Amino acid sequence: MYEDKMAVFADMIKEDEKFVEWGVASFEEYVTHDSHLDAPSGLRNYASYDSDDRYKEVMGDLYARRSIIERYETVQDTFWLGPQTVKHQERFQSITDEKQYKSILPSQVFYYFKDTHKYATAAILLSIMVLVMPLYIGDRRKRLLEVQYASRMGRRLYWVKLAAALIGTTVLITLMMILYTLYFTQHDISMFFDSRINSALMYQVYWFNLTLGQYIILSYVATFLLAYSLCLLTALLSRLTVLYPALIGMLVPLAYAALTVGFYYLLDRMFTLYGASWTQAVGYSAVVGFAVLFVIWRGRREQRLDIHG
Repeated sequence: MYEDKMAVFADMIKEDEKFVEWGVASFEEYVTHDSHLDAPSGLRNYASYDSDDRYKEVMGDLYARRSIIERYETVQDTFWLGPQTVKHQERFQSITDEKQYKSILPSQVFYYFKDTHKYATAAILLSIMVLVMPLYIGDRRKRLLEVQYASRMGRRLYWVKLAAALIGTTVLITLMMILYTLYFTQHDISMFFDSRINSALMYQVYWFNLTLGQYIILSYVATFLLAYSLCLLTALLSRLTVLYPALIGMLVPLAYAALTVGFYYLLDRMFTLYGASWTQAVGYSAVVGFAVLFVIWRGRREQRLDIHG
């Protein structure tokens, strides 16, 4: 408890000449003792740097607990900062009325997952592009299209290879997500899986009252959707180009768009009040739908192309 820690701190400093000299007998007095000065006092420098770290652990604990308490006390005011629409105000009111902000979820835990997940997703997307790049372009370079288009079975190779690419993508994503999960669970955050992401300790507000565990699952689903979409688009470009330099030249801006604009709107701002509540649903539907439609369009053309491809 906060009071117990303050009692421990008071007991530690009561015989310390430096604290006695400044008339400081408690943690609250220590926090405010130099508020009237233009620079930190000598006592603050002493406690932080010149006391052989004997106060470091308990003071760090007290500052963290004090920050949490202050955050809970001011959360209802901070919810209302900045411009809002009627929908925003209704959402803020719902969070306040339902006491959703009382859930304990330190922002460090949430952003630890969010940042590492973003890097893992970036690694997955780039790996998929490298995996799928040779899918069709090798056939044209080896002049195999004439053989393929000479039979009905050969024309089906477009779909067979695409299915193989999707299976390979699934295996790659699954393995890399397992490795990522093993990595980020080295820090045991399972105690927070049932905590709500609209906690007062967070610095963003969300449209939905999700738990951290639910948010993690949806983030994994988002990774799969982005990966499958990029797999389909990379396969399509592989079929449409002849030379690897040209293919790479088209994949670079695609990767840049996915890792910047895509991450910003589809991962960083997922379910936040910065956008509409339907932003992610429309965004992912558009990305996946665009990739699927173009692949289907190309697949139908494969059935009508002449022997030269």
